[in-house]
This record gives sequence, C-alpha cells and structure tokens, in this order.
Amino acid sequence: MKIYVTNKIFNMAITDKHIAGETFWLNIAAENIYSTFEKRATSVKNLKLVIEWAFGLFLTGGFVLSIFGSIENFNLISLVLFGIAFFFLTASYALASQAQYPVTKEYHPNDVSDISIAFSSAVKTQADFFKWAAGMTLTGFFFLALAILFLFYKAKKPPEVVKITVNPLLLRTSIEKKEGNYFIPVSIMTLPDSKIDLTITGVKDGENNVLYTQPFLADTTGRISYSYPLTTKEFDTFFVRAGIQESEAETTIERFTTVKIIRK
Repeated sequence: MKIYVTNKIFNMAITDKHIAGETFWLNIAAENIYSTFEKRATSVKNLKLVIEWAFGLFLTGGFVLSIFGSIENFNLISLVLFGIAFFFLTASYALASQAQYPVTKEYHPNDVSDISIAFSSAVKTQADFFKWAAGMTLTGFFFLALAILFLFYKAKKPPEVVKITVNPLLLRTSIEKKEGNYFIPVSIMTLPDSKIDLTITGVKDGENNVLYTQPFLADTTGRISYSYPLTTKEFDTFFVRAGIQESEAETTIERFTTVKIIRK
C-alpha cells in the first residue's frame, strides 16, 4: 500500500482534560502533523509570490528598466549578475512547485511503525524541497541586489573622459615679391611623418576659387615647406589652409588652420 502526503488539511478535536499526559502529547503531535500541511502550503505559496515579484524586475517596464533604461545601457558585470540571479530564482520556483506535489511512500497497512516511517519520510522529502527552494531564493536575491548595486554605481560614476592628444599644427605664410614675380611661401610645423592637406584659395567678387590643393608628408622633423608661384593677377586676397586628420580611441578628428593674406 502507498501513502500520499499532500497539502490537504485535516481537523481533529483534542479532548482537553487539562492533564499533560500521554494522550495530551499524542494529540498535540497529531495536531502539529495535520497543521504542517497548511503551514507548508502557505509558505510555498508566499515564496512563489516573492519569486514572481522578483521576475517582474526583469520584465519590460519593471523597476530596473524604468530607472536605468534599456538593457543596452547595463554594464557587463550587472548583466552577468542578473543572469545568475535569474538562474537561481528559476530553480527555486521549480523546487517550490515540487514541494507542493504529492509524495508517494510504500508501507504495510497493519504496521503502525512502518506507516509512521513512511509518513515521516514523505514529509521530510517535501520539507527538503522547500528548504532548497528557500535557500536558492535567498541566493537569487543576493545576486539580484548586487546587480542593482552595480547599476547604481555605474549611474553615479562620472563618465570617462577620453583624452585625445592633439598634434601641433603651425602654419606660416605670406606674399613675397622677387624680381617682379609674386610667391606664396608656406611653412608648416607638425609631428614627424604626418600627412597634411594644403589648399590655396583666391577670392574674387566674394567667391572662393581653389588655385592649388595638394597633400604633403612631413619630414622626420615634422616640417613642410612649399612655395606657390602667383602667375595670375586677378586675385589680391588669398586663404592658405592646412588640414590634418587624427585618429585615437576610435575617434577621428579633422583640424584646419587657415591664414588670410593680401597682396599689396
């Protein structure tokens, strides 16, 4: 024969004679055995409600997402801790459900001792499931609290400032006249082996006309020298521009230095 231990509640009246004898303690023990089903059922139900509430923290619109935004904004440590917490809470929910299922034990119907052993073993099995569920729930909440703590730490931590080293870019130019001819000498100082784009523009009637554009590679001292001959007399105002591109920390920056010169 098998005994099925469930969460069904039994009622039993105690014949109270105000005497703490053998019958009194047997009745007390029986009442505790009967009430243990109700207590365990209530405990399991409350535990599952707590776990379900914790699952709500992971859902869209939950507490965590409403404060810290989308999951893309979470740091890696918090994501790992959330994953561990989710694992423990899922396992505890499964164990809590297992604690509600009936447990079967075989026993001899005419052997009181065998019935007692089978019953106690079934109750112990359900109790063990509940203890494991409670322990895993506490562990899950521990990792959940750590994950939220790291989110708060990340939110309060000042943003990291990416320092970018700006290369020097010095431009010197003018208009020189030699033997009746005009020249625009250009001298650029930057870092060695840097690539510089040089552009010379003439201004006429408010419009810019590109007269010369050419990339240059700085020498080992970081210098670039060039002289542009002015073969036309239709421009009196010029803009000399030197540009450089810099890449650092996955960021590309373009810098330009422009000098305005006038032919007199």
